[in-house]
Amino acid sequence: MRCFFLTHYISLIKIYLTKLIFRVLLVQYFHFIRYINRAMKEGQEIILVGDRVLIEPDTERNKTPAGLYLPPGVKEKEKVQGGYVIKTGPGFPLPNSADLDNEPWTQDREEPQYLPLQAQEGDYAIFMRKSAIEIELEGKKYLIVPHSYILVLIRENFLEN
Repeated sequence: MRCFFLTHYISLIKIYLTKLIFRVLLVQYFHFIRYINRAMKEGQEIILVGDRVLIEPDTERNKTPAGLYLPPGVKEKEKVQGGYVIKTGPGFPLPNSADLDNEPWTQDREEPQYLPLQAQEGDYAIFMRKSAIEIELEGKKYLIVPHSYILVLIRENFLEN
């Protein structure tokens, strides 16, 4: 009998902690969105970190091939979405072997090196929607997508290369 109450109590604690963690993450997400919106209103530059890509979602496709108009909620439920790359982060950070030999408290550090991303500004990207974070800047909707969730990049000058 005691074992039943103990396991029930532990499961209630797990549920409570899960809800608490979810609330904390949700609050942090809304603070992030509010900060981004405030930064753009003040004319500040947005700097993407690491392998993140800022994408303007493609809103032109609101009809099916048969000519039926899609309701607004359908596009958000799709698993794959497309859009144009607006800005990219610096890339994947590379470890610096010289830093391993030095003491961490010394001031003579080199600039970090990055492995550049394949995505470039102006590319059309097809990506997994579940990994995108939606933000609104200056009245427009944008998505921040990790580079690893981009499936295909389409460049206009593909035939020239």
